[in-house]
Amino acid sequence: VLGGIRVQEKHGDIEIRNQQPPVKPISIEAEYSEIVMTIPKESHFEIDASTKYGKFVSDFGPAKVLESSSGTVSRFKGSYGGGGPTFNLVTSYHDIHLSPS
Repeated sequence: VLGGIRVQEKHGDIEIRNQQPPVKPISIEAEYSEIVMTIPKESHFEIDASTKYGKFVSDFGPAKVLESSSGTVSRFKGSYGGGGPTFNLVTSYHDIHLSPS
């Protein structure tokens, strides 16, 4: 996918795999759904992710990510490589995984 992505889902896992570094925003709003994103390791992006009763796992080396928690919701905000498109990822009762390909 070379364009922007917007996904809304309930009770179904979401997996996105890009062969090219994303250049447009990616927005995922889900409930009871695991989010798995695999993008090229040379990608640059900003991320704003939150999960209720889940965790955020990133395999992107020294990404700058700030974590905050408020009750049952954990929020992760940061960047990797400076600049790039924004990823807004929201889910509940499952995890968010971000991995390089």
